[in-house]
Amino acid sequence: MKKRTVIILGAIGMALWLLVFGLGILVTSQPYRDQLAKAFDWGSLLKAIVTFTPTNVAILSVLAGFLGGCASLLLCLLNAVPGSNGPCGHDVENRSSHSSAPAATFPYLNPVGPHVLGTGTKTGTKSVRGGWEL
Repeated sequence: MKKRTVIILGAIGMALWLLVFGLGILVTSQPYRDQLAKAFDWGSLLKAIVTFTPTNVAILSVLAGFLGGCASLLLCLLNAVPGSNGPCGHDVENRSSHSSAPAATFPYLNPVGPHVLGTGTKTGTKSVRGGWEL
């Protein structure tokens, strides 16, 4: 897919997100739901779906996922290496992943902390009692 296509689709998605958000905030769904209770009409159903809060949030979530996908694809296309064999324009053999990084790289994975377990360096200032204050 070309960069221009991704940018255009992303702009359309953003405009749709803003439109759906605005309709959900500014337009009440009660008249459309009342009209649907009397007689079925596709137009009223669509208006009720877009303006009713739970379905409006669901539509916004789908559009937000689409926009995230467009942004991710655009980054892949912008960072692509010509002649590579990977799905995102990078060599599969040379891709780095978080799974191969050492656990010390991710301190949030150790809730106790390296200073308590003795696996890392101590940080902080020297206390009066001779220990370390964090």
